[in-house]
Amino acid sequence: MAFEQLDEKTKNELARILEKHPAEGPWWSEARFNPRDERLALMVNASVFPDQARPDTKFSRYFRPRAHYVNHKLIVERNRPVRLEEPQTRPSDENVINTYLAHVKTFKDRKNSPEERAVALSWIIHQVGDVHQPLHAAARFCPATPNGDQGGNLIEVPNDNGPDNLHAFWDGVLGREENPPSLDRESRRLLRDFPRDRFRDELQRGKIQDWVRESAEACRDVVYANLPIDETRLRDLPVGYAADARKLAERRVALASHRLADVLRDLVQDRGQNPQEPRPESAKAVNPAGR
Repeated sequence: MAFEQLDEKTKNELARILEKHPAEGPWWSEARFNPRDERLALMVNASVFPDQARPDTKFSRYFRPRAHYVNHKLIVERNRPVRLEEPQTRPSDENVINTYLAHVKTFKDRKNSPEERAVALSWIIHQVGDVHQPLHAAARFCPATPNGDQGGNLIEVPNDNGPDNLHAFWDGVLGREENPPSLDRESRRLLRDFPRDRFRDELQRGKIQDWVRESAEACRDVVYANLPIDETRLRDLPVGYAADARKLAERRVALASHRLADVLRDLVQDRGQNPQEPRPESAKAVNPAGR
């Protein structure tokens, strides 16, 4: 969806950079999902690289599990108002905020090697997506999980699109479609339903800290709103929960695509501007009709 919003020059430059990625080659060219546009294929594969670089792969040195999330504490106690506490982190902590900022810095420094910049770019793409999935930004502390539920991973729920836990449910709430034409149609539909002008206020929030806070608030207001606080195994989700989840997920993924397009455009154009700072509305690209 972000790719669809970029001009040809930016697409070409992103592809030129990602061609230097250490995973470019058989690992990416043989991937199950590869769009016809080779530039888009590079971006798609780069976007999932941080998840795929696991300890049992040849890219294990890039395995950074803590770089995918940061937890606000959602504290739920009986007969007391719900509290949402900011994460207590230090600048040296490995979390999605600190590592994202580090990757932006690595990418912008042209003294770094092409491979280093390409890896940083793949993380930037991935992390912008991660922080818009609510459960990458919060964990619930309640009677059933007094030490936290690890972003929903400790809450068992029925899930047709992956493992039976709340985090996986939200990872797959939009489905597991891998057919490129089907994904293309769905992307175009979402961009039609959620154009830039629906996010005028949100697009003024240009810092990753803002995006994370939005997701944490979504956990408070939607993700956990109607879930029992004294159970870790749910046979069924509340009536209407799946529909509400999909509604929120569609909005979050569309917003993420607009923000990612802005970030990528700014990084490639390298105007000496911090890509996290919002740009004047007049400088923002408008979606082509129907995209």
